[in-house]
Amino acid sequence: MSTGIMEQIVGNTTEGVRMFWERMGHGDSVKQALQYTCDRPVSGPMLMTMWGLNLETDFGDDDEDDGIFVWGQGFVNFNQIRLNP
Repeated sequence: MSTGIMEQIVGNTTEGVRMFWERMGHGDSVKQALQYTCDRPVSGPMLMTMWGLNLETDFGDDDEDDGIFVWGQGFVNFNQIRLNP
């Protein structure tokens, strides 16, 4: 976990990753956990760094500006992929 100046400048993405894994631990699917980081960001810069200038998840959009991409079979199934309890 980084708390350095660069993490502050680029939007504290470490916090977004923490939120993602926390939601996965609560039983969310990958898609739900990623959407959670967009719906409940801890900061505007984090939201922009992770989800681009439009501040929204653009799953499956070829022209997306997201900082996170889901590809391959993970994209097809990412609303069902969950952690084992």
